[in-house]
Amino acid sequence: MAAIELGPLVLSTPRFVAILGAVAFLVAAQIRGRRDDSLTDWAWTGLILFILGARLGFVIENLSVYLQEPLTILFVWQGGFSPWWGFAVAAVYTVLWPAGRRAVISQQLSVAAVGGAVWGGSLLLLTPVATADVSLPDTRIFTMANQETQLAQIAGGQPIVVNLWAPWCPPCQRETPMMLDVAGSEDSVTFALVDQGSAVSEVVEFLEERGLQLEDVYLDPRTAVADELRSIGLPTTLFFGSQGELQHTHVGEISRAELLRHVRSLSQPQPR
Repeated sequence: MAAIELGPLVLSTPRFVAILGAVAFLVAAQIRGRRDDSLTDWAWTGLILFILGARLGFVIENLSVYLQEPLTILFVWQGGFSPWWGFAVAAVYTVLWPAGRRAVISQQLSVAAVGGAVWGGSLLLLTPVATADVSLPDTRIFTMANQETQLAQIAGGQPIVVNLWAPWCPPCQRETPMMLDVAGSEDSVTFALVDQGSAVSEVVEFLEERGLQLEDVYLDPRTAVADELRSIGLPTTLFFGSQGELQHTHVGEISRAELLRHVRSLSQPQPR
């Protein structure tokens, strides 16, 4: 369960639990602040500052990447937040709360505790489900030259990033050139961009129009990989360790900085 499907909307598990935590935080503030609107105002302002701080912190941590593509700083739908930065900004705001309002500090702490408990508790419950018993599938796929292969064969004992995509998918159209660019610059991690169900001509046309390499692109005409990995949306990027174990799943468009962060994590020796 790497993603939650809400009608036509597909949310990754981390985003879903973050939204749950934020809603719980605001509801708790509304209930506790029925007699004092200042608590609700504090909660809304603190939440906004938390989000901005978390995003700014992630950008600072990956500044060299974002300096290459400054406009992508605004692409928050791609992910990329550092919660500890957000907590720090929200905490500073709370400390600087006007002196006359500090009598509500116990209420602020209880409201924050509710939001944190819902967020953290949901994350602990759902994250193991998202990765448990998921390993690199042995599904048959094909190279662009129509040669049969498998993901383990492609990985060759290295960690592998598996990206499920299709040319008709707008987020995939934006993401794929960046994904192939990163794939061409990485030696310690293998990439496999596995098209889901498209005709060969559609994939070739998409790649040629953008001047993209055919290497690292594979075909899955029966969408068997997506079925095996229980993927419910495109694009989806899965990060597997050298033993074929799933380490992380990103549902939706991914930024270069977020992709590189998880690639670096794959490259590091894992504790035994």
